[in-house]
Amino acid sequence: MQLEIKVSDIEENFSLIIIKNHSLLKSIKDYFYEMLLHDLIKESFCIEKQELTKCLETQVTNKFAIVIEEGVFFTNHIDNDFLRKTVKDFNQYSLIGNLLNNDSKLESNTFILNLHDWKQVGAPDFLLDEREFGNKVIDVLLKNNFKIRPFNNYENQSKKFLYYSKKDQVTNLLSWESIPPKSYYYPVATTVRKNEFSEFYPNYISVANGVESLRKIKNVYQSIKHITYYDISMPALIFTELLLSDFEADYKKFVEHFENTFGGRPWTTLHVDAYGYNQIDQYIKDVDEVMPVIEHIRNNDITVDYCYGDITRLFVFKNVNTNTLLHLSNVFEYSHNHIRKGEKNYWYNMAMQHQNKFEILF
Repeated sequence: MQLEIKVSDIEENFSLIIIKNHSLLKSIKDYFYEMLLHDLIKESFCIEKQELTKCLETQVTNKFAIVIEEGVFFTNHIDNDFLRKTVKDFNQYSLIGNLLNNDSKLESNTFILNLHDWKQVGAPDFLLDEREFGNKVIDVLLKNNFKIRPFNNYENQSKKFLYYSKKDQVTNLLSWESIPPKSYYYPVATTVRKNEFSEFYPNYISVANGVESLRKIKNVYQSIKHITYYDISMPALIFTELLLSDFEADYKKFVEHFENTFGGRPWTTLHVDAYGYNQIDQYIKDVDEVMPVIEHIRNNDITVDYCYGDITRLFVFKNVNTNTLLHLSNVFEYSHNHIRKGEKNYWYNMAMQHQNKFEILF
């Protein structure tokens, strides 16, 4: 017997299960959680994939579960938008998802399960065969006359999964229509600000402007134990993360690869159509200067976090518990920001009143 459920009952009837995706870039994982919006679903779990069946059977208390992997981005709220358009089908279907191989296999990145029906047929394991995720579940449900269906066009267009390789993650995210316009990244400095830090503090917070963020600390990097990047541009965060993790030599080729293979070209501040990539040649000296910084970060297990958001938010101060270097570049004058002109002095005064010391570069 199918359970009746009303749209207004989402909070009481649905649980959210998030499967960990250890391949995600740190910047993309942070963005995933910042963009994961659900107002009505209160019960949620974050688990390893091999824990899924046990979690569904013994921990989830609600009648239905929406299961997603880290790296699935929804255009709007999961509950107020996505589930509101889908929930009516639970009078007819026990499983909804991306079905493969003539409906014999289930993609693990997003699906919706009626736990009442699943338990009624013995709670079959989703992971009997890693290559055939969900095939046992589908087989048992169908043999017991329960219905399943694939996601429809609306449901598929309301979400996007980035998958696993760095190339797939970055190209899929940077081509997503929900990335805010003017989310630029900066392979070369756009303003000449040769100021550099002089204090040997253990904590560094910066905007994600790649090489420039590293050049600022070239004289003091040995004392830094923790780096946090904040930026309102995902291309900038991703480029900076790849710079620290993957760059070895030939900066021009590295930038070309990011733009033409990873999909960064629409977000570049380079004038490629007019000058190609030769304009990077004048920047190579700056890149060479920061190579010791990059190698130190890699070889000494320096913690680096990448956070999507505005670095000028006072919440950034909340997590500071030691003396800190703070690099804001031109955020208060940036033409694409949403900061009121009068905020700079207020923000600076708040920084100076903090219990810890800051050295601040604009």
